[in-house]
Amino acid sequence: MALREVVYNGVKFGISYEKIPAKIHTNTKPNTQSNTNPNTYSTTSTQDFTQESKESKNIIFLHGWGSNKELMRKAFENVFLEYNHFYIDLPGFGKSPNEVLLSTHDYAKIVSLFAHSLDIVPHIVVGHSYGGKVAVLLEEAREIILLSSAGIITPKPLKVRTKIAIAKLAKIAHIRLPFLRSKDAQNLSPIMYEIFKNIVNEDFSEIFRKCEKPTSIFWGDEDTATPLSSGRKIHSLMKNSKFCVCKGGHYFFLAQNPNAQNQAKNQARTIQTMYNTHKMMRESARAQSQNEAQMKILHIIAQGRVQGVGYRKFAKASADKIGIIGSTQNLENGEVENYALGDEERLLEFVGELWIGPARGEVENLVISEVDSTKWAQQEQKILEFLDLTKDNLAKDFTNNANSLAHSTQSQIAQPQSTQLQKELESKQTQKQAKSTLSTLQDFVILR
Repeated sequence: MALREVVYNGVKFGISYEKIPAKIHTNTKPNTQSNTNPNTYSTTSTQDFTQESKESKNIIFLHGWGSNKELMRKAFENVFLEYNHFYIDLPGFGKSPNEVLLSTHDYAKIVSLFAHSLDIVPHIVVGHSYGGKVAVLLEEAREIILLSSAGIITPKPLKVRTKIAIAKLAKIAHIRLPFLRSKDAQNLSPIMYEIFKNIVNEDFSEIFRKCEKPTSIFWGDEDTATPLSSGRKIHSLMKNSKFCVCKGGHYFFLAQNPNAQNQAKNQARTIQTMYNTHKMMRESARAQSQNEAQMKILHIIAQGRVQGVGYRKFAKASADKIGIIGSTQNLENGEVENYALGDEERLLEFVGELWIGPARGEVENLVISEVDSTKWAQQEQKILEFLDLTKDNLAKDFTNNANSLAHSTQSQIAQPQSTQLQKELESKQTQKQAKSTLSTLQDFVILR
């Protein structure tokens, strides 16, 4: 732990922080296929990084209200290893004291002064809950990652409204009822409680709308503190944002119980992988003409316990549900290779599903790259060869079955009624199968 002193509005603030230097690859696991595509991103385990990097970017982590830097470090110390990590205790929390009234804008300016005092550029700022509000105000931030961010006003439940009404009456009567405070307001010093009352109902909708920084938004599907609807609204307001729903509540990126540590690690890796995917797609979009189609093709290698656990069936079911075209197949080294064609939103949702995987599996890593139309054409041919069919043969099969149905209809007069019905049913079934086979060229196919 270190302490950095900054002066803001004539007041000295001692900011407690911890830095974890960036590290570089020294023992990277070889991929099954060489890949020279610069738009390739991979989540790598900690043992692949052992040497410090002298030239690297910086990532700042901002905790939520009532939390501290230790919580954020616990969640993210093993990901984004190519960045210098800076974990900060905001004034009034953890080991950073505070005795003056502050606004959210004040907090953002103090963090900005902190970064300036260390002569660092915050390439990425990660903000959880209240920290998300501070993050979007940082002018120096190049990119933002929001985790169940505060800032959207939602209707308060009846129970909460009742508590507020009682508390107001008690204040008029000069009666102190501290048990009526929300969890976020409990155990706060008088000055921090005043700050809390000022910031709890801030509406950041307009600030979100004006923010043009590349932003990745992650949300817990069971979050009750900042409901999922708030995340979707922030995504709709921020034009340059991507949205991803994760399993869990307000602290979805942390282990909720001792047995959930691996799940928390996977959530942190999911956040890193999805952020990298968002970045890759933004870079690709900038390279494309505005008049070009926005369909993209991703090559995705799933690593971990992904064979013999129903991973390919899971991938196909997810693709069918989302509306993704492509293929999935086992590789000899135990990995699963996926090709996926679709628009950005569908592809991001699909990658999120591939991270989750089937219940019996455990995804340790996804290696994701964008491929060009030539590579996709080769994969289409591979699918056709696997099916042992060509488009012409499929069309011919379809025509033959249609003729068979017509012949069956003409023969109905000379056949007993029961035989006619049976043959008609068989012919319709054959025609249905031909149509089904024809559609596999536009489906997600399990190759082997």
